[in-house]
Amino acid sequence: MKYDTLSPDLKSFVHAMPKAELHVHLEGAIQPQTVLELARRHDMMGALPAADLAGLRRWFTFTDFPHFVQIYIIISRLLRTAADFELVVYECGADMAQQNIRYRELTVSPTTHIDTQQKLSMAELLAGLEAGRQRARTDFGVEMRWTFDVVRELGFRNLAAGQTYNPQAALHTLEYALAGRAVGVIGFGLGGYEVNAPPEPYAHAFAAAKEAGLLSVPHAGETEGPASIWGAIHALGADRIG
Repeated sequence: MKYDTLSPDLKSFVHAMPKAELHVHLEGAIQPQTVLELARRHDMMGALPAADLAGLRRWFTFTDFPHFVQIYIIISRLLRTAADFELVVYECGADMAQQNIRYRELTVSPTTHIDTQQKLSMAELLAGLEAGRQRARTDFGVEMRWTFDVVRELGFRNLAAGQTYNPQAALHTLEYALAGRAVGVIGFGLGGYEVNAPPEPYAHAFAAAKEAGLLSVPHAGETEGPASIWGAIHALGADRIG
């Protein structure tokens, strides 16, 4: 049987097919209505460009990578407690069930919440992720695993005299990833804006992560060219790009 790409039969077939999804950012997968709920919960409506769903949906129409990052950062600031993470993880599980996605690997940037914003401890972040994951597994029969990724720009900020790279963000992310293995962390990643933030300096952290059994899943080639991709493969031992 031939299927048109818009065929209702094909759509039904794809919807019914059990699926796995390997590249989702938790902070980037929060529904607009949940963004509003979190903003109201924490009295942060002023951080949003709109106070209604229609306005937020327009805001979610990304114009370029920096615009995506801007929105990502604002939404990340709304995640302030373990309960917030439990909520968004559980809703992610509900979304999986609606699409018949049985397995999903989600990227989380832990230093954003623990170090940069200083709103959560590592224990609180891991507890929120695990509570949401367990509830989603029980209620929807879905499975989630985590990749903790380094925000690559942080390695090139706040440099001391003579420094060309600051390893602090990578080492902290590695610490959090290793602690999270018991609650589903399986990957170590590198994300963010690639311009002037090459992958090679992060080789030390990725070597340690792989030695500990984590997958190497750095982003590459989003805002830079082939050199960034080759760097991710050769210097970081990428098991998968992104």
